[in-house]
Amino acid sequence: MAELRAVDWLKLTRFHKEIAERGERGFFSKRTDDDAADNWSFLVDFNPPNMADSWKIHTDQLVSQPFKGKLLGNAFDTLFVGGPAFCTPKKNEKTGTWDEYWNPIFYRQVAHNNNEGHIELYPDSARWNLSPVFVNEVDRLQITLENGIEKFADEVIEQAASLVSSSQAPWSGAIIEVFCRKSPDLKNLFQRAFKKYPSGAPTSWAVFAPLAEFSPLTRHLIKDYERLETQILAEPKRVGGLVCLQDQPREKTKSKIKPNPLIPLNSRQERAVASMLGNDAVTVVSGPPGCGKSQVVLSLLLNAWAEGKSVLFASNNNKAVDVVLDRLLKFESDFPIAIRAGNMKVNKVGETLRRIMNMCSDAEDDISSIKGKLTRTKKKVLELEQKVTALRKAIDSGLPARISETIKLILLTISEEETLETEISDKKKSINSEKPVKGSLKALLEEAEALRKWWEKLDETRNASLIDQSKLDSLHNDLTLLEGRKDKMITDFGIDGPFTPNTLKTNYPLKLSNWQKEALDILKNKVLSGNSRDPSEYWSNEFNEWQKPEDVSAEIKNTENPRTTVQNYLIQKRK
Repeated sequence: MAELRAVDWLKLTRFHKEIAERGERGFFSKRTDDDAADNWSFLVDFNPPNMADSWKIHTDQLVSQPFKGKLLGNAFDTLFVGGPAFCTPKKNEKTGTWDEYWNPIFYRQVAHNNNEGHIELYPDSARWNLSPVFVNEVDRLQITLENGIEKFADEVIEQAASLVSSSQAPWSGAIIEVFCRKSPDLKNLFQRAFKKYPSGAPTSWAVFAPLAEFSPLTRHLIKDYERLETQILAEPKRVGGLVCLQDQPREKTKSKIKPNPLIPLNSRQERAVASMLGNDAVTVVSGPPGCGKSQVVLSLLLNAWAEGKSVLFASNNNKAVDVVLDRLLKFESDFPIAIRAGNMKVNKVGETLRRIMNMCSDAEDDISSIKGKLTRTKKKVLELEQKVTALRKAIDSGLPARISETIKLILLTISEEETLETEISDKKKSINSEKPVKGSLKALLEEAEALRKWWEKLDETRNASLIDQSKLDSLHNDLTLLEGRKDKMITDFGIDGPFTPNTLKTNYPLKLSNWQKEALDILKNKVLSGNSRDPSEYWSNEFNEWQKPEDVSAEIKNTENPRTTVQNYLIQKRK
């Protein structure tokens, strides 16, 4: 293994501190003889009417013409107002002379609107802050600020507001007076006069924008570097966050890490997250929009958070950062998962740190509750993992699909049952709404009783029906015998073919008187002599006179007595 480089941490800290000091001086300290700067300008004849609401200034109150042109052209994304001011001298290393610098006590980020020769400035941050330059002077004078910097600043603004209200004093004078009351040692700092300002003494207020090479996010770095410098002098191995600049030993074997299933990943996404969580120096993930790169980033951040690791997620695109942050915050409960850094409009570092400090303060009062909550959280995570495993097995087995089909069938059955119940209900209403039948209840009871009796006699009726059927069969047999006897008798009379009542239809008319006489002769000859004669010999065209069935019926009535005579004669002969 190659030997790691030795780093002079104290020298490195002082080098970074010097860079930060140059940026801070350029951001907060302005040379009083520079009235043509393009990133700041004094405000002439200006005294803020308040410290909470918006301010309106005329463009003629801006001293620097280059700055005015940029401001009116909306060239600045970030803008600050500072004041009241105090003067500090600084030696020019090139010329050996002393230059005067304008420094604000308070500063605040503002937004602006341009409107017909006027510029409206309104607050874009929650509070007024003491400038680092002023805090450094306070430290140099060994003055202790009560209750910390932020609370001290709030108290000064509050007391100055009371002084302005009671004495109508200008805000600049009221703020300086409150500072001097709190710490008389500051009088010398505020009494130092400006001498090299070309147009006379500058006003106490100025508008300025960050330099291109200096971000307002770095304006508190000097204090951090000073504390780090003191710490390294006392304990050389305690280098704080600079340890990230130290060479780290590389492992020869790659560790295999399986990401926690906090969000769904496909096989390629899972390999990418595993690579980043492992000991690979660099992992490159590429692909077109919508292929799941954000999903990989989200899984990486959540897995790192679950393992207690810190991750810096950066992008040259604010939208990409916001998309990941929005998805990440959905997993956040009480304790913050992520801290949004960036420009002042989106920066949440201070807010998140205050939130963490409040939680830590509460935690000191009840450590046991946090341990219990951690135990419950771990238990809940384990239960969720078990549920996820069970759900995956259920999905693979096709059980959800079967359950879904069963639910659909149940819902359909319930729907049909509800429809049937509705129909029954409607039928009941319809029956109830109908007019009652005369004697309805009594009639229904009588019908029911009759039906009951009929039911009781059903077997008896069935047996009687069988007996009747037997009688009917017997009658049919008798009828058949009689039909046979009839046919035999007709044959005995010498009539060919079947003889039925139709024999007397229109096609066979007879002269009744001739028929009677001839029939008797035939019968006598047949019975007495046994001689047979052909009946057709006695047929006459006169028999064709019948035209309709009514004629036949009339003739039959006229022949009642002769037929009876014939029948009696036949009976006697048979005997």
